[in-house]
Amino acid sequence: MSGLLQPVLDELDAIIESLKVTITTAAPLSISSGNWSFPGVTKSDLINRTNDLRTRVADAVEPSTESEAAIAAIVERLTFLRTHTFPQLVAQAASAVPAFFITLDAVEKLLSVTFTDTKAQALKNSHAVKKATIQVRSLETRLRDLTPSVLFLNKPATG
Repeated sequence: MSGLLQPVLDELDAIIESLKVTITTAAPLSISSGNWSFPGVTKSDLINRTNDLRTRVADAVEPSTESEAAIAAIVERLTFLRTHTFPQLVAQAASAVPAFFITLDAVEKLLSVTFTDTKAQALKNSHAVKKATIQVRSLETRLRDLTPSVLFLNKPATG
């Protein structure tokens, strides 16, 4: 985990805790408020989205020191989201929920260059396993070919 990304992780943790306190019901916001114009998302949906981003950030590679200002700007966005948008989540969900998702999507896109591509890594690992398997089979074949020669050399000379 990156030291430069620690403030982002801290703010994402604060967002998760704030969501737990701000939304007091497990019901979708549209149902709990009786408002058809509110999104039908639950507190768990919002927390899960934040946790997904937090996991990706925690697994990210170390960004360059030149990105320190950009990371500070990301933390500023997340802090603003938590302190100004979250108080509106229950009463103004029609505006606050899209702001939440759009902000997290923008942050994710900005940080995407530091994320580890798990599919690419899995593909690379599978190619490495395939190559190692071929090498082991090649060695087995060579050993089988050498066995008769070694047996011949180990026979005592008669003479």
